[in-house]
Amino acid sequence: MLSFILSRFLSRERAVEAEYWLREYSVLAVVLLLALIGAFFLFFRLEPKTHRHEEFVTVQVTGIVATGDENVRLIVDVILPDGSARRMTTKSGVVFGGITDRACVEQRRQVETGKRLYRLAPLHNCPDEQRNPLNH
Repeated sequence: MLSFILSRFLSRERAVEAEYWLREYSVLAVVLLLALIGAFFLFFRLEPKTHRHEEFVTVQVTGIVATGDENVRLIVDVILPDGSARRMTTKSGVVFGGITDRACVEQRRQVETGKRLYRLAPLHNCPDEQRNPLNH
């Protein structure tokens, strides 16, 4: 059927070759087309969510759990400066070493929405720890 339609525009041999190519490579062509469309939207249409650093703050730690799997991870429960509780995780050994009864948290703000974001940071980044590192 397809070679009949193609033979209206091409010679009979070319129509058979075109039909063979379309049957053989149609899935590959569709996947390639979808990949190109996806790459276009990824690189030219989607805007990344940007964050701005605000400050480093020292927070109180309420609980620490170390995972025992092959990817060592530390789960830390903290009380943020606004009084809310948050559970944070880290895989960084530099951050591991600075967590005792308090931890250093980087406070960031999402530019578009103004939402506050937090992440664990090495203890030496906090201004309280730079003034008096032995203050426990």
